[in-house]
Amino acid sequence: MTKERIEIEKEKQRQYEIKCQGEKTRIKCQKHHFFKLLWYYIKKPFVWLFANIKDWRTAVIFGIVCILVYSEVWVCWLLGILSWNTERGKWVFGVGTTFAIWWLSPAGSPFLLICISLTILIKTLFNKIRFKKLNEESKIESKEI
Repeated sequence: MTKERIEIEKEKQRQYEIKCQGEKTRIKCQKHHFFKLLWYYIKKPFVWLFANIKDWRTAVIFGIVCILVYSEVWVCWLLGILSWNTERGKWVFGVGTTFAIWWLSPAGSPFLLICISLTILIKTLFNKIRFKKLNEESKIESKEI
C-alpha cells in the first residue's frame, strides 16, 4: 500500500513538473517576457506550498520549521517568565519582544519566505530519500522475478 501511495506521489510530482515546464515555455514564447518570467519565479514557492500543503507531511514540516525559526522569540520569553522578578528576566523578555517585532513586522524580515524556503528544501530531501528507497525496492523485486 505504501508503494502505491509513493507511486501516486511520484506521478503527481511528474505532472507538476510538466505543468511548470509548460508554463515557463509559454512565457518564454511571448515577446518581452522578462517581467512575466520574473513574476513566475517569485510566485513559484508560494504556489508550490499551497499545492503541497494538502499533504500532511508538508504541513507538519512547515509547522516545525516555523516553530524552530521563531524559537529565538519563545525561548527568550520562556527565560523571561522563568526569571520574572529579576533584572535579567525583564531584559530577556524585552529582547524576546524585540525579536518578535522584528520577525513579524512587514518591513523587518522575510519570516514566511525563510519558512517556505526551508520547507521546500526539507520536503525535497525527504521526497528524494523516499523515492530512492522505492526505486531500490522495485529493482530488487524485478531481479527476484
